[in-house]
Amino acid sequence: MAFMLTTKKTRLLFLSIISLLILLIVYKSHIYSYNYDNFDHDDIDSNLSSMITSNNNLINDKLESLGSLDSVGTSLQSSQFKGDNKDLSTSSNSKLKNNKVDEEIDDEADTTSSIASKPNSIAGSDDKQKDLTEKPGEEFSPKKELNAILSISPVVIFSKSYCPYSNKLKELLKHEYEIVPEPSVVELDKHKHGNELQVYLGEISGRKTVPNLFINGASRGGCDDLTELHSKNELLPSLVKWGGKDIKVSKLSVPSNS
Repeated sequence: MAFMLTTKKTRLLFLSIISLLILLIVYKSHIYSYNYDNFDHDDIDSNLSSMITSNNNLINDKLESLGSLDSVGTSLQSSQFKGDNKDLSTSSNSKLKNNKVDEEIDDEADTTSSIASKPNSIAGSDDKQKDLTEKPGEEFSPKKELNAILSISPVVIFSKSYCPYSNKLKELLKHEYEIVPEPSVVELDKHKHGNELQVYLGEISGRKTVPNLFINGASRGGCDDLTELHSKNELLPSLVKWGGKDIKVSKLSVPSNS
């Protein structure tokens, strides 16, 4: 009998618990339904819309920033391109200027070389030769002019550019002998007072024609005289004797035909 009562109480307790659980579930469901029905759905939609709008604005701001960065990058690239072009232009202009300077230097060097190739010319060119002693208002003095010319070099050839005998003597001394210092040449047909100077040369040397070779202030002969000495192999010792310590003379070797 006691066992049956215990079992009955147990069942009642179990059923009571189940009932309480059901009631709790029903109550919770009711509360949830009530809250949902009374909740402001417009606020939810408004909040969601605001969030979406805010996100869109944020995205647009980011996109605009990226666009600005692209613009800045393009501007920088353009500036760099212009700078490069300017550098290239500056470099090109610099090269052109340098080339121009080099050309001027080359031209000057060529001119100097041209003058140096004519050391036998007192004026250093084929233009009209100026008097070395000419002064404004003073009368020309052939004596002063001759002394000035002879002071330039111990070996001087008075010549005329068109005279074949003058050219023959100049070629002989140039190609057959090495004379240091190199002879200076006065072309009387190009000298401003060449005629007066030639007359004076005839008076002091007895030779009125050209060429007229002067060594250490004295006339040593003309084309025929020096050519004859050369043919006898006597010109070299004669030049050495006339020049003394003031000049050095040697015979140039003739290339062999073999």
